[in-house]
Amino acid sequence: MSGFNRRIVLSAAALAAGTAVLGTAARAQAENEVSIGFVLPLSGASATIGNQTRLGAVVAAEQINGAGGIKSLGAPS
Repeated sequence: MSGFNRRIVLSAAALAAGTAVLGTAARAQAENEVSIGFVLPLSGASATIGNQTRLGAVVAAEQINGAGGIKSLGAPS
């Protein structure tokens, strides 16, 4: 049995994504634009799920921006 299994890989991916988001939170408050990163499988056997997730994130960002942005980050009320 190898040292990696699905639970470990998914936990590491979630941890990396959370660290990326939290690590940029303080810097993002001073800017008008917020960058959000994802760790997604865009090739291989899981590419379909990764691409659907990416497209969902793009649609969500467009909806949030269309509704006026994120108010806690200085968007107009």
